[in-house]
Amino acid sequence: MYQIKKSKTCPYHPEGNSQAERFNRTMHNLLRTLTSEQKLKWPEHLQEVVFVYNCIPHTSTGYTPYFIFFGHLLSHQPNVRTNTDGWAELHHHRMKDAVTRVNDRLNKKAAERKNRHDKTARPSTLPVGTTVLLRNRVSGRNRIQGVWSMIHYSH
Repeated sequence: MYQIKKSKTCPYHPEGNSQAERFNRTMHNLLRTLTSEQKLKWPEHLQEVVFVYNCIPHTSTGYTPYFIFFGHLLSHQPNVRTNTDGWAELHHHRMKDAVTRVNDRLNKKAAERKNRHDKTARPSTLPVGTTVLLRNRVSGRNRIQGVWSMIHYSH
């Protein structure tokens, strides 16, 4: 019914499993908001961080993950009793409707981002001696640490 298929991918390669890797990036960003003391015991705060993630509307979809997963099911005719096959069919149609609405919104937002980017995109050159921020590509257990370090551009 849901056309779910098993796939095998390499970890930490967005090309192989972009949805999971995008979620991992979002989760790392949320974990960075913890205090230094909380970061030391970040697994203890994971439930709260995931709860916050699930309750905030996504800018791309316009819906919270909880609504997409649960609310859409509960928002239509909650008192109608059907047999299991009838419920499954109704559920399937509602999920297809939710996916259509979310995809429409995602496509609209992607077009808006592209238009906004294209208006201001320009090649950039840095003069020698400019101080710049360099993104830290930290691997392993320290991935939730700071994102930026400052360097002096020399060539």
